[in-house]
Amino acid sequence: GDAGAQFALARMYANGRGVPEDGKAAELWYRRAGRQGDARALAELGRLYLDGKKVPQNSREALKLFEEAASKGSALGALELGLIYYEGEIVSKDYALSFQHFQRAARNGSVAAVDRLGHMTQRGYGTIPNIDAAIDLYRRAAAQGFERSIKRLFDFGVPIDSEDSHSLLSTLAP
Repeated sequence: GDAGAQFALARMYANGRGVPEDGKAAELWYRRAGRQGDARALAELGRLYLDGKKVPQNSREALKLFEEAASKGSALGALELGLIYYEGEIVSKDYALSFQHFQRAARNGSVAAVDRLGHMTQRGYGTIPNIDAAIDLYRRAAAQGFERSIKRLFDFGVPIDSEDSHSLLSTLAP
């Protein structure tokens, strides 16, 4: 079958869009798409297992799926690995490895990973502390509308030109 169609079907079942929500059906279709190399499907299947609300929780399987997804270029897979190593609940906490996974996720387009890199750079978790570099990372994420980075910039009192201020504040105002 077509991996893209399988992925779309899995999302429909996972979110109950157009069909009744069904974790087992979502698991089946994500797995089929993943077998064909769909990195998004592998990462989403990992999320199902990590969350444990729609299918039985299986943290080890989630970790394995995130690793496979990240190796295939999935920003979500790398982001989830960064979070797992940052939190240290499934594996031993490892800030350096977490930082590396967030870097990979950021390179693959994850704005949330850019924000996380800013936080880790600010605090010196897994890297040398560097406030200027952290602010640059927060600006990158804020420029893409990432709310937490916008708030962090304002907390820092970072001057933002009026056009940027209007745009950033507009995303927080609703």
